[in-house]
Amino acid sequence: MDSTVGATGAVYAIRRELFEPIPEDTLLDDVLIPLRITRRGYRVLFEPGARAYDRAAATTAEEFARKVRTIAGNFQLFARERWAMNPLQNRLWLQTVSHKGLRLLLPLLHVGVFVANLPLADGPLYGGVLLAQALFYAAALGGYAGRNAGRRTPLLSVPYVICLLNCATLVGFLRFVTGRQRATWDHVSRPAGGGTRRVEAHAESGRGGADAPVLRFEAAPNATGGTIMPWRNVRSFLYNASSVRQNAPAASGVYGIFTPHEWIYIGESQDIQARLLQHLNGDNPCISTSGATSFSFELVPAPQRAVRQSALVLEYQPACNR
Repeated sequence: MDSTVGATGAVYAIRRELFEPIPEDTLLDDVLIPLRITRRGYRVLFEPGARAYDRAAATTAEEFARKVRTIAGNFQLFARERWAMNPLQNRLWLQTVSHKGLRLLLPLLHVGVFVANLPLADGPLYGGVLLAQALFYAAALGGYAGRNAGRRTPLLSVPYVICLLNCATLVGFLRFVTGRQRATWDHVSRPAGGGTRRVEAHAESGRGGADAPVLRFEAAPNATGGTIMPWRNVRSFLYNASSVRQNAPAASGVYGIFTPHEWIYIGESQDIQARLLQHLNGDNPCISTSGATSFSFELVPAPQRAVRQSALVLEYQPACNR
């Protein structure tokens, strides 16, 4: 459609005359205000040049609390703004329902699918489906058991995160119906080591149309008490063979491989492109099983590569450099 559903609460701008007061206990003001503006016939646009920095949650518990608050806000939004569920009144109805509404039904859908599968489990097809569900929840338990490990396995962490979001939905619903969810945000803890860490979520376009999320952290104090320069190249590219051949230079420098949530590996090479292709071919098991999605690089003269790599590893602590 012509508009986004909501905005980024940390940074968005509206015309002064379009603002209207909202209840003081509103949980998702960055959704409610833009949604009401679209109802008046205006558009809400994404501006890729506007960037906001937020402190990442240091623990799973803090991230869970964030999700609970957001989901409680979704329940509050639909309870108060019932017009948003009417396709005749909300031109962004499909986006609103698919992006904000369906996630609230996921716990019921998961339980419903599992229960409905039980009486059909005698057949080979539905028996296999039931087994797949059992393995999924077993993997989620494995992800829960290893949630504090330095390295995370996607086969365990993805089911764990999905189940965690379902639990957050249930808790968010209870917080909403009991009125126990506060409208203000709680501050998150500082990451270990005392340094400030900021995550930038932003999309950069690479040559050839390759789009990848940028993961960039603010410099943390180093062992000498100073700070290390962050990455000098803020562009990132999809981590696959085609993108590497198209975007990575066959030149001296350092490179970083990451997911939208963490740095996986930072290396150095005389030929960045060739080295990345070697990683894609499985020369490093840690990288191969990490679920890496993106890469970035800096061109660095050969005599300075090792020093620059060590500085970046010290700053960002990639999972596969430990």
